Parts: sequence; C-alpha cells; structure tokens
Amino acid sequence: MQHLGKWTRRDFIKTAGAATLSALAAGYPRQIRAADTEGKSRTTADTVIVLWMGGGMAHTETFDPKSYTPFDKGMASSAFLSTFPSIDTVVDDIKFSEGLEKMAQVMDRGTLIRSYTAGDLGFILHSRHQFQWHTGYAPPQTVAAPHIGAVIARTLGPLNPVVPAFVNIGQRFDVGEGEELKAFTTAGFLGSEFGPFNIPFPEDAADSVRPPGGMSPPGGMSPPGGMSPPGGMSPPGGMSPPGGMSPPGGMSPPGGMSPPGGMSLTLGQGRRAERR
Repeated sequence: MQHLGKWTRRDFIKTAGAATLSALAAGYPRQIRAADTEGKSRTTADTVIVLWMGGGMAHTETFDPKSYTPFDKGMASSAFLSTFPSIDTVVDDIKFSEGLEKMAQVMDRGTLIRSYTAGDLGFILHSRHQFQWHTGYAPPQTVAAPHIGAVIARTLGPLNPVVPAFVNIGQRFDVGEGEELKAFTTAGFLGSEFGPFNIPFPEDAADSVRPPGGMSPPGGMSPPGGMSPPGGMSPPGGMSPPGGMSPPGGMSPPGGMSPPGGMSLTLGQGRRAERR
C-alpha cells in the first residue's frame, strides 16, 4: 500500500478510473431494470386523502400487532402488547390486527410505513407532535410552515378549477388545543391561495358550498326581495332598471332636458318645474 505522500499522477488516475468504472458497473443493472419496468409501475393517483385520527388507535392494536395477550379487566398496561390476535394480509409477512380484514384484503395496493420516529418534543404536548407530522417541521419555527395539504395543493393544483385543491373536513378550532392547531392548519410561507377550505362540521358540508338564501346564480339574476325603484322611474334609452325601478316623485331633469317617458322634476318643497 502506497503512502499518500508517494502517490504519482499516474497512480491517482489509475485509482480514480477504477473507482469510476466500478460505480458505473454497479449501477448499470438497475438502469436496465428501470427501463424494463418503465410504465408498468407508474402511479395514477391524483388525490391524497389524509385520515388524521387524533387520539385514535394504538399501532400495536392495528397495523403493527405484537404478541397477543387476551384482555382481562384490571390487567396492568405493562402486562401485554396487543389484545387482538394478528391476521394475514394479501401481502406476505405483513400482518394486521383482527378487525381490519377488509383493509388486509387490499394491502397489495398500499404501502405500510412503520419507520416513522417521533421527535423528542415531549410526551404530553400532542400539538407539537401534530405540528411536525402535518408539516414535516419540528416546532418551534421562525416562519409559518405549510400544512402537507397546502404542499400538495401547490404541487398538483385542483382537479376542478371551481373546487379547492385543499379541503379540510372535521377540524375544529373551538375545542382542545385550538390555537395550537391553527398554527399548522395553514399554507404558511407558500401563500394563502394554497390554504385549506375548512369544513369543521361534516354534516354541514353541503351548506358550505351553497349560496346564501335568496340568491340565484348569475344569468337571469333578480334583485333581492323583488325590489322596485321609487316613483315609477324608467331609465334612458328604453332601458329597464332591475326590478322595474322608477324615479322618485315624478322628477324632471334640470335645464329644460326632457327625461325619458315624460317625467317631471320636483324642485324644493312642493314647487313644480314643468318641462319646457
């Protein structure tokens, strides 16, 4: 083995060339494989649905079952890992907890991520962990971090131009850690145009996209409440004002002008200037 101080230019070129060829040779089979499978595994998903189950089921009782121990009332939490037996899925070596049979049947169409590790943000401060999960940033941050929905909205855009790209259903801010939740349920530094369309109460979802009572869509709109202008007024040039409006008090224009439709103008209190 040569010492670094005794290396010649030829030795350097020889070693660098060998390393380069080795790297190319190692990568070549993967390039061929990628070319062979191109188009076969291309994804077609155009939407992302995040089901956030805050305070929900434990992973050991759902998608990552451990050794099964039948539940017994009063047993200590340290005495068991899973109280549901595991079941097979359609994918080899992936098991779910009993009760998730339908999801197990379609596991070949999904991806199970078991490698997530929560940051050291405290065991009780749920909102801090939620912030990290929803944004990818560990709090606190010096700028407003965008929600994952805002990132997808900016990347993919809306499927329909009249439907928001980021719809947030069921997230209320008037209970629990409301102010903390508001901190990450935004588009952050991406800009408000990518922010969420919030529907806090799912049962009111339809009302959230309906116009207020009495409004009709453009194209043949009528004035609210059947309004009509005062005094039988008609507009110039045969135009019809909304709802058959008329001018107040039989007015006539100043300077001898003739108003449309033989109108007259009342000046002052009770004095009448007739049209010339």
